[in-house]
Amino acid sequence: MTSLGLYVHVPFCSQICHYCDFAKTANFDSEKGTLYFERLREDLESFLAISSHPSWTIPTIYFGGGTPSLFPKEIASLLKALKNYITPTTEITVEANPEHITASDLYTLKEARVNRVSLGIQTFSAKGLKTLTRHHTPEQAKRALDLTKEIIGNANVDLIYGWPGQKENDFIEDLKILQALDPHHVSAYNLTYEGQTVFHRRKTRGLIKAPDESFDEKLYLLAKSYLSAYTHIEVSNFHKPGFASQHNKRYWQNQAYLGIGVGAHSYLQLSSPFGLRFSIPAKIKAYLEASPRGESLESWVSSLHGVFDQRKAHDWLLEMLLTSLRTQFGAPLREIKDKTHLNFSPSPRIQNALKEGVLQEIKGHLILNENEWFRENSWVLEIYRCFN
Repeated sequence: MTSLGLYVHVPFCSQICHYCDFAKTANFDSEKGTLYFERLREDLESFLAISSHPSWTIPTIYFGGGTPSLFPKEIASLLKALKNYITPTTEITVEANPEHITASDLYTLKEARVNRVSLGIQTFSAKGLKTLTRHHTPEQAKRALDLTKEIIGNANVDLIYGWPGQKENDFIEDLKILQALDPHHVSAYNLTYEGQTVFHRRKTRGLIKAPDESFDEKLYLLAKSYLSAYTHIEVSNFHKPGFASQHNKRYWQNQAYLGIGVGAHSYLQLSSPFGLRFSIPAKIKAYLEASPRGESLESWVSSLHGVFDQRKAHDWLLEMLLTSLRTQFGAPLREIKDKTHLNFSPSPRIQNALKEGVLQEIKGHLILNENEWFRENSWVLEIYRCFN
C-alpha cells in the first residue's frame, strides 16, 4: 500500500442542525479548537511513525465535520505538516457552511493548497432552511457558491431532499437554481432520520412526518433529470467533466484511507487481503485527553479508545457490493473471485434482472441500472447470496 486517503473530522459547529448525526458540538472556544488541531497533528505523526511507510503518498484529503471551515489557519498549519506526503495533484476538500464563507478565509485555504470546497447549502428554500434548522439565507448560499467558484475554482453543493413538508415543486425550484448557478459537483442526499437526532425523536413522537419512500424516489428521479448535464457517478453524486470527487471514489472502490479525529473511521490494507477497519469513538473529551502511542497499529488504536476490526472474506465482499453497486463502476466480479475464491452464480431473480437489462455484466463488472441505485440495499442482499 503506497496510496492513502486522509479524512480529518472537525466536530465544531456554530450551531447543531436537528437532522445531523455526525460527531459534533457547539460547545467550544478558540482554545479548545487549537488544542483539538494539535491532537490531530499528534495523531498523524504517531500513526506515520508506527506505520513505518516512508513511500506513502496522500492523493486525497477531506476535512469534514462539523464545520472545518471555521478553522482556516489551523487547516493550513496541518497541511503544512503533511507537505512531504502531498503530491501536486492531491485533492484537498474542506466542508463549509454558507454563512461563514469569506473571501479572506477562502484565500487562506487556497494558499494552503485547498482546491475543493463542499458547501452545506441543503436547500435554497427559506421554508426548507427553517425546517432543517439551518442558519443561512438563500441569498447567502448563492453568494457563498459564487465566491467559492471564483476563488477556489471547484465547488460542491450538498443538497438534501425529502425534508418534512417539502413539496415536489420545492425540490424542482432547488434544481432550477442549481442549473443557473452551475456548481462543479452536486451531492443530493435524501434525508434520513438517524437515531440520536432531534428529527428522529420528533418523528418517533409523531411531531413530524417523513415522506414515504415513493415520494423520495420521485425526487431522486427528478434530480437525475434536472442534473442531466452532470455525470451521475454514484447514487447521490453528480459531477461536471473533470470534477469527480476523488476522495469519494476511494470509499466506493475499497481503497485505503485513514480517518483521524473523533468519530472517524479508517480502512487499511496491510497484512490481510481483506483489510482492517478501525474507528475512533465520538467522545471529544476522551479524545483530547488520550495520548496516541504504541509500537503497533493495534496499540495505537487502543490508546485512542478505538475499535479494531480485522476483516474476513465475507465482510469484504458485502462492503464491496454495498459501495460499488450504487456507482457507475459496478461490482468487480474478477477481483471478487480472485480475492475470495467465491463464484458468482445468479439466482433466478438476478438472472431475470440480467435478461431485462436492470443488471449488466460489462468487462467483468456487475453494473446496476442507475434508476435502481435508490433501492441498492435490496439488490445487494440478493446478489451477496449469489456468491458461493
